[in-house]
Amino acid sequence: MVGAPLPTIFHITHWKAGSQWVAEILKQCAPERFVPARVNPAPTRLLFAGKLVRRTTRYQVFMDPNNQQMRVEPVLPGGIYGTVYTDREYFEHLVYNRIAPKTYLSELIHYPRRVVGNWWQFGVRKLPYKCFFVIRDLRDTMVSLYFSEKISHTLVHEGMKNFRDTLNHTSEEDGLIYLIKDRVQLAKIQTSWLGDINVLRFKYEELIKDPFSEFEKMINFCEINVGHEKLHDIISGNQFESASGRKRGEEDVTSHYRKGIVGDWKNHFTDRVKEEFKKKYGQVLIDTGYEKDLHW
Repeated sequence: MVGAPLPTIFHITHWKAGSQWVAEILKQCAPERFVPARVNPAPTRLLFAGKLVRRTTRYQVFMDPNNQQMRVEPVLPGGIYGTVYTDREYFEHLVYNRIAPKTYLSELIHYPRRVVGNWWQFGVRKLPYKCFFVIRDLRDTMVSLYFSEKISHTLVHEGMKNFRDTLNHTSEEDGLIYLIKDRVQLAKIQTSWLGDINVLRFKYEELIKDPFSEFEKMINFCEINVGHEKLHDIISGNQFESASGRKRGEEDVTSHYRKGIVGDWKNHFTDRVKEEFKKKYGQVLIDTGYEKDLHW
């Protein structure tokens, strides 16, 4: 008798929320099921001339370059997608083809394997899948993103190089405000998944505080078959200290594992940055449970 199909696993997250850390643990737990990320090295519209030129299409840069493993090919049934940087609407667009009728033909022409394959697997066969979402305090996210884009992240396309040049020719305060004004997609990713009761949510801060308990909860939810001792060995081998060779709090701005602490935004947010952040994302902090009000 053939057993029930394994659920496809989607690790939904946003940038600078420990995504590579979580992905590596998932990969080591079930390497044969892991679907590696694919990044488009050449987004078509990302131009800078001293300041950011706003993007003209909805998902032009933030969504498409980081989810090519799902955008081009149909979802692999039973696969584990280690990093899916997307809001709920775009996820449903990719998996369920929930798109406007006027764009459906274009999608079918450009990505026929994905459109037809996902319709068959999830629309007709109703194959099981599970999503979990990892979120991080958006203030720490912005600080981590600032140092990543300014110094440490690999330059995968020309737009990133131009953006890095911009950040390196302005003050930290102005650079952070620049990011705060631009990266609204981060907040959209966070808030779009909050109301879905079928998605298990984790906070990056809790993963750091109690990784063994939190990752056990995650792996059990995903129904990944890995022994208790092996899981603990995998978690231990991927702790900040093991991955970076430093203790948490010891900073290396050139490293992907820069500092590894919670609340670092307090060391970088000036009063001006705070006010700009509150105007843009103050309610997001309340909605995601990081603050009770705007008096911080």
